[in-house]
This record gives sequence, C-alpha cells and structure tokens, in this order.
Amino acid sequence: ERALEFLSDRVAALGTGKGLALTLVRGVAGTVLAMVVARLAVMVAGLVLAGRFQRLLRPLTVAAWAAAGAMALTAWGVDVPGWLETPVGRRVGGSALTIAVVVLLAVVTRQLTDILIERGLGAAVLPNQRLRTLVPLLRSAFLVALVVLVALTVLAELGVNIAPLLAGAGVAGLAIGFGAQTLVKDVITGLFILFEDSVAVGEVVDVGGGHAGVAEEISIRSIRLRDEQGAVHTVPFSAVTSVVNRSRKG
Repeated sequence: ERALEFLSDRVAALGTGKGLALTLVRGVAGTVLAMVVARLAVMVAGLVLAGRFQRLLRPLTVAAWAAAGAMALTAWGVDVPGWLETPVGRRVGGSALTIAVVVLLAVVTRQLTDILIERGLGAAVLPNQRLRTLVPLLRSAFLVALVVLVALTVLAELGVNIAPLLAGAGVAGLAIGFGAQTLVKDVITGLFILFEDSVAVGEVVDVGGGHAGVAEEISIRSIRLRDEQGAVHTVPFSAVTSVVNRSRKG
C-alpha cells in the first residue's frame, strides 16, 4: 500500500490528480499481477497435466486468463463481484460457468475414453487386428456425438432455441436417408462385416468384383485394398459381394 501511495505521488507530480494517479497505478499493478498469476497457473498446470492429460490444458488456460481478466478489471475499479450480483450478471456468469463445466467434462470424458481404449488395446492379445479396425470407427462416432451434445448445450445456454434445430436435424436425417440409400447401405453392410469379424486391417482378402489385396484401411463405408501390383482399390461395402479371407486358413 505504501508503495502504491509512493508511485501515485510520483505520477501526481507529473500533473495528474492524486485520485487519478492512484487509480492508474493500482490498475497497472493489478493488471501485471493478474497476468503473472495466470502465466504461473498455466505453467504449473502444464507440468501437472503433461502426458495423457495434455488436452485439459487448453480449457484450463482459458479459465485462468478469464480469471486474470476479472482481476484486472477489479484493479481498474470495475466492481466485478457487484456486477455478478445483478440479474444480467447472474445470467451471464451462470451461462459462462455452465459452458465451462460442460466443455471441461467433455474434454475429460474424451481423455478417459482414449485412456481406456489404449489400455484395452494393450491388454488384448488375440483380437488386436479386429480392435485396430473397430476402434477408430467407434472413437470417431463417439467424438461426433460428444461434439454435437456440447454444441447443443452451449447454444441452449446462449439463449438459442434448439428445438427447431433438433426438428430440422430429424427432417434432414430422413431426407438424407431417402436420398442416400447407397450410403446407408454402405454403412450398414460395413458394420455387419466388421462386427462379424470377416476382415481386419492387414489381412489379405478378396471382396469380389476383381478386388483383392491387403486391407490397408477400413472406414465406415468402404474398404481400401492394395493388390500385388501395388494398385489401390477403394471398394464401397455395398459393392462387396463376398468376402474371401486368405489370411485365415484352417
């Protein structure tokens, strides 16, 4: 406090009022202190979360700098706690807190899912090939569902009426289902082939129609094969007439 008084006296000696000088000094000092605290918090979080939990660092960084901004505003004389007690402040603060918690939970859920998948792959011995094929598809589907859920929650907290969006998504889904029957057939056939464990990545297969080779990649709707000449065949599952797996004999 004495240091602030001394600095304010020096600033006031330059021709500004004592009150204005004290406000300037406190604002600058508070802003610098808030920035230093935020940087230290981010550094400590980076050290603690190094490795598998690195994805948590980004939302925590945003939260740290948001808190630093509130500290800086308070240092400049803005009554942030008092504003948060107003109806508008409660609404904005509650929505911001809900959005932050939802995003943080989504990141934690994604991270825990990846850890469980990695541990499952590490523990599995015989079904590794099948897991290598199914895990990327299931992980992508889970990520899409998580992103959609978080997006809907954020929009709802921002005051957007999501009921028309859900209705529109349902209508769009029906339209896509009727207009893209081949795509739907690709996806459904592919899921049955994968769950029946008819083919896995790295195996030599013949899927009919003159398409045979090593399965390099299996997506949700197609399989990519590399034949003996090195040519790549991308075959949609709807075009798969039969599956002859030459890697599984006996």
